Amino acid sequence: ADVICYNENRQDMGKKKYFAFSVSRRDAISYKYTLDEVKNKYRQCITAHGRYPASIADDMGDIYFMAIFNSYEEGCAFAEFVREKA
Repeated sequence: ADVICYNENRQDMGKKKYFAFSVSRRDAISYKYTLDEVKNKYRQCITAHGRYPASIADDMGDIYFMAIFNSYEEGCAFAEFVREKA
């Protein structure tokens, strides 16, 4: 937002940074791990989860998880876990 509004980065670069991930699933696909298994394993990282409205589900997926991590690698592992097919 700072870049759009002010044409500069106004973040305090000394603050701790986090990596945010949004991962979705489709109802028509069978996944290796249940929703409860995902929620239990990543309960400390997940900030939101639920169903997308039908009006955007075709583009976004049916179910979403939003989570934050201390590293990019942790976020990628989360995305792989959520999307792993049965």
